Amino acid sequence: MPQASQESPRQIDSLQSSERLGNSAKFIRFAERIHNPDAAKRFTPQTPLIYTSTEFGIDGLGYTGGLGVLSGDHMRGAVSIDAPIIGIGLRYRERNMQVIAPQISMDGKKSFAQVDKTVPLLTPEELGMTLCEDIHVEVNGAMGPCCEIPVHSFPLGNEKTKLYLLDVPGQVYPEKPSDDSRLWHNTVLGFGGYQVVKQLTEQGEPIDPAAFHLNESATALMGLAALDDLTTHYNGDYNRALAEIRQKTLGTNHTLVPAAEACYSIDQAEKFIIPNLKSDRSKFELRSFIQQRGGELKPLDLMLYLTGTQNGVSQFHAEISTNNFRKIYGENYYGNSIEFKPVTNGIDIEYWAKQMAAVLRKHDVLDEFDMPNDDDPAEFERLIAQIPAEEILDNWADASKDLREYLDKGDRRDQLGNVVNLPEDAIIYGDARRMAGYKQRDMMFRDHQRVLKGEMSRDEDRLVKFLTEHPRVHIFIAGKSHPTDDAGKGITRIVLDNIASDPLFRERIHFMPDWDLQLAQKLIPAVNVWLNNPRRGEEACGTSGEKSAANGEQQVSVDDGWIREQKDGTYHKIVGEPGSKEETDSYYANLNNSVAIAENSELAVDYARKLWAGGALRIACAPAMLERYFDLLTQQRLQKAA
Repeated sequence: MPQASQESPRQIDSLQSSERLGNSAKFIRFAERIHNPDAAKRFTPQTPLIYTSTEFGIDGLGYTGGLGVLSGDHMRGAVSIDAPIIGIGLRYRERNMQVIAPQISMDGKKSFAQVDKTVPLLTPEELGMTLCEDIHVEVNGAMGPCCEIPVHSFPLGNEKTKLYLLDVPGQVYPEKPSDDSRLWHNTVLGFGGYQVVKQLTEQGEPIDPAAFHLNESATALMGLAALDDLTTHYNGDYNRALAEIRQKTLGTNHTLVPAAEACYSIDQAEKFIIPNLKSDRSKFELRSFIQQRGGELKPLDLMLYLTGTQNGVSQFHAEISTNNFRKIYGENYYGNSIEFKPVTNGIDIEYWAKQMAAVLRKHDVLDEFDMPNDDDPAEFERLIAQIPAEEILDNWADASKDLREYLDKGDRRDQLGNVVNLPEDAIIYGDARRMAGYKQRDMMFRDHQRVLKGEMSRDEDRLVKFLTEHPRVHIFIAGKSHPTDDAGKGITRIVLDNIASDPLFRERIHFMPDWDLQLAQKLIPAVNVWLNNPRRGEEACGTSGEKSAANGEQQVSVDDGWIREQKDGTYHKIVGEPGSKEETDSYYANLNNSVAIAENSELAVDYARKLWAGGALRIACAPAMLERYFDLLTQQRLQKAA
């Protein structure tokens, strides 16, 4: 690895020097826009930010849910500002397709369940990817996958922002978290990904990473590979190398329950990780680290050890992460303070709200970077207020028409195999997220489950009453669970069986199997109301709601994740303890509160304006997310320089 530059950003005289180093004028303007010129001085094509993720939610690539979609938006946001970021990930050959199938129980009752079908993904050639030089990953003992790993660059349409993917068999998160196959993928990503960065220098494109960004603990081996390389460069001075790696490495955590993380044995580490370490000192230190941790290696432990800064993905998430992790690790972990900084996840507004973003730009609500012009709150509200209501309403009407035409083709059908015929005047509720226990996806059916048990009459069912009194309402539900997530599959079964049990539900509630980017791009802009009801305090960020909020859609939500940062009174808040009667009552009450607005176009437009002015456009903005990351990384560097 080349000697790390000792030059302080403060020694660079002007932004023009950054342009001479290869930064585009647009990225320099972005650095000025966020009042952080040091971002354009520190990060250049020669000194890029290395962003590592196990999955990227980009068309044609395999991903499983929110983490992948976030990484896709992270890269799209980087492209939009010409940021010198190199993304490193894996290209999977397969993905899990969710199929809904009827099943007959032993007592003859019919039910529905998620069935997992493995299907091939598009090839690199079909995706227009460019083949790069193979990398080599060591493994001690027989291993199915070849140790020579093909690498492809993915076309992002931007010379400054790049994405390299290492080819691996299987799909995202194969098998269970602590299996060999999962560790093999992590090893390829970490050690192989670091080799990709090294090869760029060897091929004449000098790369000295200014920082590493590890997105979730499965990427921790990238940090370990960099530490090992620097230890070798410093002739075995491990402590010097560790201090430097910590100073330039940031780790993003999404997992609130550390016990749920993967855990590997010392034997697995000896098989996959240690053979890839070049320095004897690195091998000694890793073995000691594992022994000190009871003979087990958790990637989360390793990420906390290697990263000088950690962040949660919303303000509330960062607070809870800090408290949860301190209970386990104490206030300091191997010299690192346990304090998660808040960087709320953002989305690429152009990708998820293309037509509405054009309207917002037209009226100067968003600038050239799709960041809100909200330096002066009063002026920002005035800009939003001056958008003609007709333009907002026309946008929603076009999105609804686009969804109807998409569904009419019959390529995407509901769980019963039926074409969804959506009326032109439909009021659409969206409830599409990963099927996981903490997301409480069965909340809308709590009354109906009591009906099925004989505890209340159908006339008392508030969901039945809601749909009966509002015949224009159609509810779309989507989401899938990982093949090994039996609890999530159980929630899916409950949702499907409740829909199937009542003719009104079968007509007006549509479960759309195999939720993916294409369907999401059609549904989200067309929705009138978005539903989000996890157990409060357990959501990471909830970017699905951000996508709908960018389109000006009402939010019925628990006070968790991103929406907790929204101004009070700009969304329909679900209150009450998880699973309580108060929570259920609040949920049904807010269904009625929201439909009263959805049925009145003037009220709906007024709601959208309040939502945007209340913070949604800044919270949901991917470049604003990148601004916060650049602030963390440059402040870290400047503090050391000072």
